[in-house]
Amino acid sequence: MAKPGFDFKKMILASLLVIGIGAVLVILSVVLRLISMVVTDPDITGILDIIVIAYTVLLFPVFLVIYFWAGMRAAGAYGFDAVGAGAVSAFSSLVVGVIQLVLNMLLTLVVVARPLESSGFGTLESSLAASLFGGMMGLKGVGLTAVCGAGVVLFGALINFVVGGFGGLFALRKYSSS
Repeated sequence: MAKPGFDFKKMILASLLVIGIGAVLVILSVVLRLISMVVTDPDITGILDIIVIAYTVLLFPVFLVIYFWAGMRAAGAYGFDAVGAGAVSAFSSLVVGVIQLVLNMLLTLVVVARPLESSGFGTLESSLAASLFGGMMGLKGVGLTAVCGAGVVLFGALINFVVGGFGGLFALRKYSSS
């Protein structure tokens, strides 16, 4: 007889590949931003800034596709319904978002400590904190950035719950019609 309820172990197992892919993409983003801060040649800096901006902008649709696929994979390979598929995507998004937030906070602390000169550095979290709370400087600004980043991560998990749920529905519809 099957146990009623949600299988958290299966959810974690279904999330591992998605979390791994997301973590690699996030780490690559941070490395690109770090390289663009370290390079001082003006000719290369401009090109690197364009690459960083393009990569950052492209991450949004790439992650939407990844979380949609995560929902499809959760429904098809792990037997989740649409809500379970959404939970897999939301959990994956939450873990990847926390990884990104921690790495962004470390990079922000490096910029605040000023071993690197970077006038154009900024993250989504720092922009949100600056627009909500004004021009906080130093560790207060980093702290507010972390608070805003936590909100961004939670909001992203909610959005990706819906995206993964639609992926699960798509997979369930595909498998039920064949």
